[in-house]
Amino acid sequence: MATEEVVEIETYTDKNDQLVDILHNQVKDNTCLRISDQQFSIDRRETPAYSKLLAISNVYGYIVAGTPKGLSVFMSKDAREELLKGTSKGTNTAVVLKARKEIDLAQHGRITHVGVSADELSVLVATVKGNILVFSAASLVSQGSSTPIKTVSVGKEIRDMCPNPKDLPTTAAVVTVAGDLVVIDMVAGTVTTIVASSTAKVLCVCWSPKGKQLVCGDSSGTLTQRTPNDGTIKRTVTALTNDNHIPDRAAVLAVQWIDQHTYFAVYGQLPEDAFAAGCGGGGSASDDDEFEDNATAAYVITRADKKSPLEWIYIEDPCSAM
Repeated sequence: MATEEVVEIETYTDKNDQLVDILHNQVKDNTCLRISDQQFSIDRRETPAYSKLLAISNVYGYIVAGTPKGLSVFMSKDAREELLKGTSKGTNTAVVLKARKEIDLAQHGRITHVGVSADELSVLVATVKGNILVFSAASLVSQGSSTPIKTVSVGKEIRDMCPNPKDLPTTAAVVTVAGDLVVIDMVAGTVTTIVASSTAKVLCVCWSPKGKQLVCGDSSGTLTQRTPNDGTIKRTVTALTNDNHIPDRAAVLAVQWIDQHTYFAVYGQLPEDAFAAGCGGGGSASDDDEFEDNATAAYVITRADKKSPLEWIYIEDPCSAM
């Protein structure tokens, strides 16, 4: 069995000014697309903060969005055309994107996550009941079919869902609200537990770019790189200490595996009831004060090669909690 690698820290860099310059120069027109007239509840028990309700196929050009009642299906070319129309009208423009299909999935319960498989031929939909519905993308786009070709039951409410991007194309990594990490196979219908919930509970997950390993972030602020078949730990990265940006007792709220030696991670504090099912991530039902004092810190964590120490590059989170 390979030994676990614990990586040391080398340097810390603040890149916030550069990020602001990039955003200022590249984002010129504030044009947005309205994709649904259905209103999401502001009760976070109904609309969890961790929901991911938009999935895009770059190969086939379709867009699937979760709505309060089900799914809306669009085409990327329609979105581009409407955005160009909105941009020509000036800044602060909202344009309406008409759905090709509206699919009612109310019988399955509230949708929390939407994703696409590696070959983009399947659409994965997670529900509040702890089920993952697998749809044929062709049937969704052409027929608006509401019948899944497979249903995989995780058995617990889902916090994060990440389809494999390449090497294990029929699988997806799933994090439950209780803090478990499992891998499902959407063809076989199997569920394999990688990490059972413990003191440090898993909050987020991402596959490596080739889909061979997983990195998960937990409530202790630790990033752990694991194998997807049995959860063997390959590498751990603990959070910076005595840092001006990372709050005390910070957890890893989100993680993205950029390349072999680079992660992007967001750190922040969790409400006390963050692991209670049906709490929408913790806190009160109202959004009014939920994130007012919730500080987050985003970092690119990288190194030149396997033998080099880590460099932590701080950037201001462009979509921080509000």
